Amino acid sequence: MRVIRVGHVYRASRITGPKHNFLGMSLSDTQPSALEIVRRSINNEPPVLDEELVVRSARRGIENATIAANAQPLYPTMIEYVESDSPDYSAYELLAAAIMNAALSDR
Repeated sequence: MRVIRVGHVYRASRITGPKHNFLGMSLSDTQPSALEIVRRSINNEPPVLDEELVVRSARRGIENATIAANAQPLYPTMIEYVESDSPDYSAYELLAAAIMNAALSDR
């Protein structure tokens, strides 16, 4: 798993054989009034992911990383994902936790 930061967006990916998952997030110290969702498509492949489950998994990963680090919370303002990625929602929880850890170390 690899996490990079491009501007204000953290991006993480995980590729394990035939499974592949990508998650991008922007984070804020304050709770946003709305969450922006950015859906990416690769080669016009049909969507297979349930967006609500991606968001729920990302929020759970953020929460778990916050608790583990005993840190002040950060809140997602934007979540980015590839609609045709592997529907392994636990992977999005892990990716979000990795992004959160990177963001906390950047504080």
